[in-house]
Amino acid sequence: MKKNLSAAATLLFSAAVYSQVGINTQTPRATLDVTAKINDGSRAEGIIPPRLTGDALHIAELNNVYGDAQNGALVFVTAAATAANQIGQTLNLTSTGLYYFNSTGNRWMRFGAEGIPFAAISGLNCSSPSNNGTLSPGTLASGVSTSIPYNGGNGGTYSSQSIPSTGVTGLTATLSAGGVANGNGMVTYTISGTPSVAGNAKFAVTLGGQNCTFTRTVAIPAAAVTALNCNSAGYIGTLISGSSATGISSTIPYSGGNGGTYASQSIASTGVTGLTATLSGGNIANGNGSLNYVITGTPLSAGTAVFNINLGSQSCSFTRTVTAPATVSVLDCGNAAQNKNFDINQDANALGVTLSLPYIGGNSSAYPTQTISSTGVSGFTATLAQGTVNNGSGTLTFNISGTSTQRGVARFVVSIGGQSCTLNMNVGCGAYIAPGQWKAFMCHNLGADTSADPYTPAAAIHGAKYQWGATTGLTGRYVSQAQDQSNSGNISGWSNNILPSGTWSNSVKTTSDPCPSGYRVPTAVQWTAITDNNTVVKIGSWSDDSSNYGTAIKYGDLLLPAAGLRYGSSGSLWRRGERGVYWSSTYENGNPVALSFTDQTGTDAVYNYGSGYAVPIRCISQ
Repeated sequence: MKKNLSAAATLLFSAAVYSQVGINTQTPRATLDVTAKINDGSRAEGIIPPRLTGDALHIAELNNVYGDAQNGALVFVTAAATAANQIGQTLNLTSTGLYYFNSTGNRWMRFGAEGIPFAAISGLNCSSPSNNGTLSPGTLASGVSTSIPYNGGNGGTYSSQSIPSTGVTGLTATLSAGGVANGNGMVTYTISGTPSVAGNAKFAVTLGGQNCTFTRTVAIPAAAVTALNCNSAGYIGTLISGSSATGISSTIPYSGGNGGTYASQSIASTGVTGLTATLSGGNIANGNGSLNYVITGTPLSAGTAVFNINLGSQSCSFTRTVTAPATVSVLDCGNAAQNKNFDINQDANALGVTLSLPYIGGNSSAYPTQTISSTGVSGFTATLAQGTVNNGSGTLTFNISGTSTQRGVARFVVSIGGQSCTLNMNVGCGAYIAPGQWKAFMCHNLGADTSADPYTPAAAIHGAKYQWGATTGLTGRYVSQAQDQSNSGNISGWSNNILPSGTWSNSVKTTSDPCPSGYRVPTAVQWTAITDNNTVVKIGSWSDDSSNYGTAIKYGDLLLPAAGLRYGSSGSLWRRGERGVYWSSTYENGNPVALSFTDQTGTDAVYNYGSGYAVPIRCISQ
């Protein structure tokens, strides 16, 4: 114990005095100067550093014990590292001996021998790699590697490397620890992981004092499938001989897809010619899926069209039946029916309007979709969906779309089944004044609520009442809708004087005509034409009641409420709900002429009425 304390005291004294440590000397000539105490060989002298096995130092490496801070550390290896542990820092621990730690090379080096040197090369050529395997986005890399040539190797060793990819991420290039050749050679990086997307994955390599970057392409593979199943094809649409294919496609199932890409295809039909099946380029699924072929062209005959397809190293043939076209003996446009009128004042578009076209002599065959633009009143389209005519008679339904600010007749020239005719659609409220001649009217009586449905009898559409020749609001000759419906009795200040015969006119629209621009009071001839050329429908109870607003007559698409009239002598209400009277602009035989109707057959007539009466006005387009 005394010896130990004495030695320690001596060391401390020397360090304090000389800032150097001497053992067995008072004059150390270095930071630590150890002098043999007995030099005659009679006792052991020397310095014994820590004694460790090579495997213990390998474990220390696994625990990150030795690094830059331990550069120059000394140990005596009492047993070589086992062969499996002669890697990394302990690569040189192949025998017992004194070793020092070289942090620059991250390796234990033996005193008295250079050991295996660190790898050094003069050139690393990433531009001429040798690549094995392929990389696909979203697919785990397997059997993929890249070998990089080098030159000027010194036979030294290198540690393992793991290099993450850039550009396309998700991959790692791994180089196992090893050694370079003396001269030229190659190092092989094994690539693992799953690439995120298609593109170029880059790996920055540093080895033996040289560096470069190699690139691996991540590409979607060419499509491959294990089976194409044309026997289970799905079909959309009907092919008709002589008609352009529209909305026609076939879907072909497949199995065993690899997620690869395929180019677009265009396949001409055989058997029935004139058709082409087109597949747009794309990607197949991983596993099962289907391919959609769009069929275009015009089949030149009825029969079977055959399409031979090939994709992903598999092939099959699918077929499409081409039917004979529909024929009819008669298209009866004269009896076509319009389900409802298009009112330009209320309807934003014609959606919901249909035209039903009767035919006879159908042959149970198909007809194609038709889209027909209107003439006359433009802006509308009549669309007939693809279908099949009956064996005999039936009806074709055209859906109308579009809009217009014109009034009149929109005409659609229809050709189907070897026959043609012209469908007419009435635009705006109106009726026929002669066969095939339709005339637009305002949809409401003057003074009515124009936001109300003009085809449903109601108080809102009865309108005001005028004496013949009166303007709107003329005192003693005009009754507003509100006044007419709130007071069925006499009207104070009612005028009995008859206005001059020229106040309204047949030949021109006068300044006293109350109809808005583009309209006028109808003539007696026009009212007569309305009663003679339209289907008449009478609606309601037809009872004389001041609160009966539900009665009307309908001439074609023109609905006229049975609003009654006001007496010429007093202005009191008479026969609301039981009679309708509407002025014409005509004045003859000393009295104006009006249209009058009741529910009785044969009572619809145009004849003279006293000018003191006040009745509704329905304006006709000029």
